[in-house]
Amino acid sequence: MALKSEQQFQGFSRKTFTFLRDLGLHNDKAWFEAHRSVYEEHVLTPLRDLVNDLADFMLGIDLSFEVAPAVGKAIARIYRDTRFSKNKSPFRDHVWIAFKRSGKDWAHYIPSYYLEITPTSYHYGLGFYDAAPS
Repeated sequence: MALKSEQQFQGFSRKTFTFLRDLGLHNDKAWFEAHRSVYEEHVLTPLRDLVNDLADFMLGIDLSFEVAPAVGKAIARIYRDTRFSKNKSPFRDHVWIAFKRSGKDWAHYIPSYYLEITPTSYHYGLGFYDAAPS
């Protein structure tokens, strides 16, 4: 497994955090669609670059980790699932990447690594999403 020689991730810009803050203030489909290009350039592109840069390293930890730099794979969806929530806001005002195994039991038995960014902070770590009682 050869490490990539060129890194693409250049960090997050001020526009990344401004977009997340503004999305929290204007959490509706019309606003999001009007600002989709900002989301793609300043949120999604840096997340994809970061996943790409970390992929080989994370596979060195566990060859079963999902490392595809895609939404719904290593990158969380911006859309919220509001079916069972009292909060019907359609979008999240925070984003994250997670390196976890694929499959339905990933959250119960195998910890995952994550990085979450919000308009004002970031969090990272290793843990279980829904650890099995055993």
